[in-house]
Amino acid sequence: MAIQFDISKVAMFRNATIANENTKVNLDGNGGIMSAGLYEGRFTDWRHRTDRQRTSNNEVRTAFLKALGQAFNLQGITEENGAVRFSEQFMDRLQQILGNDVFKRGDFDVGNDGIVKSGRPLTKRRIEAIINKAVMVGKTDFNVDIYMKKLQVIKKEQGIGDMPLDELKTKTGKNLFLLAEKCLNFLKNDIFLGKTVLDKETGKAVMVYGPKEEKKDKSFMRLNPDYMDLLDSGSDPEKHGYSKFQLRAKGGGYVPFDANAKDKLQKELTFNELIHTEKAKIDEEDLGSVERQKRYIASIVQQFAQEMIDIYFEAKESGKLDNFMGFLSGGVGACLEDKGMHLENWRKKNLKANEPIQGEQMTKEEIAELERVADLRDEAFAPPPKTSDLVYGVINSLYKTDETFRDKEDWKDFADIVKEKLRGKTAQIETPVWNDERDQYDFAPLLDIKDNPVERPLTDEDIDEIGRACLKNAIG
Repeated sequence: MAIQFDISKVAMFRNATIANENTKVNLDGNGGIMSAGLYEGRFTDWRHRTDRQRTSNNEVRTAFLKALGQAFNLQGITEENGAVRFSEQFMDRLQQILGNDVFKRGDFDVGNDGIVKSGRPLTKRRIEAIINKAVMVGKTDFNVDIYMKKLQVIKKEQGIGDMPLDELKTKTGKNLFLLAEKCLNFLKNDIFLGKTVLDKETGKAVMVYGPKEEKKDKSFMRLNPDYMDLLDSGSDPEKHGYSKFQLRAKGGGYVPFDANAKDKLQKELTFNELIHTEKAKIDEEDLGSVERQKRYIASIVQQFAQEMIDIYFEAKESGKLDNFMGFLSGGVGACLEDKGMHLENWRKKNLKANEPIQGEQMTKEEIAELERVADLRDEAFAPPPKTSDLVYGVINSLYKTDETFRDKEDWKDFADIVKEKLRGKTAQIETPVWNDERDQYDFAPLLDIKDNPVERPLTDEDIDEIGRACLKNAIG
């Protein structure tokens, strides 16, 4: 039985625009959360914590527990006279699902009366760790990045590397997970669906594309934006030699649309899979036909990738993984539409219908399996830590373990020991940026020429630059 996780129930915590992961959060009174200052380590925070802050910390922890319970559809939450209470069974179940490594139950300190009493702050870092784990163990709405993470777990378990093309054609069943990976990459990089939104500056309706809502469509085929600009200005684009539709060229940029070239490019991007696009034909006289075909292609590609990944975990949880892998090795259809249909049919015949999670206990074996599959900290796939996280960690450790550092405010007093511990460690390189409104430094990722985060071993210069900013944030 798949564990359902409705990610919309934790949107208040997931979508908060708080930059620094060490920021403490409180409820803002308007259905969201807000910054409550920077967490400076348990010793420093505990020493200065007021009764009012303890109350605020308990309120946000209570709201977070409640949101997690609703997202997992857990029983054991009651509300009476403004007090929210959590049963011991509720806390047991949540800990079993999320694991001891991420869900620090003691930080909530739910008493015998079911009320959160810890008074400890809740940080953005802890919120993200818990939600990330929940996404991994639960079945969620489709998100390319989330499913890519799940697929990496499958590849590791099945010993799947980057196989050569001839080996991918063998019927081991495992080749279909590489097809799923190809499909996810296609959805992430090659096809972006459009939607109409109101432009914040002009108040007019505009078309944006993909999850980032970019104004320019970067799909492998698209409606020519120059054609549309001329059309909107009252000019005749065709008189100026502009085609209505375009294809992405191999060297970048776009060329006029050609049906045969489009079919060839589409097959290359989806590992030569047949997709029956004749069900959503492109018509030169219909400007909306390209977007309709894009939507058809995206739905078929997504269905296959999502079914492959979801069913794998459902089959394993039901003790039917060998059965599922055997089914895959026999082939699951010629076209991508058939593959998706046959996967869903296998699920209906072999797996129980999804049911809401109740408060029942899990066996030790089930707990161990969940924790093993969902461990986001796996070294093989987790990105290296951020420079600021590493520096904050050392400074916090010094505060907690050596009293001589608690009154020091000069980076020179910390520099040598921090460098000794971090020099040469691979990290995501960051740049400190002063934030006047928050009176502290934020940390922006350093990007390469392709706008990808720079990841490399730390130098003394990196540590000095970030260290001074981290210490400033920590001591105010």
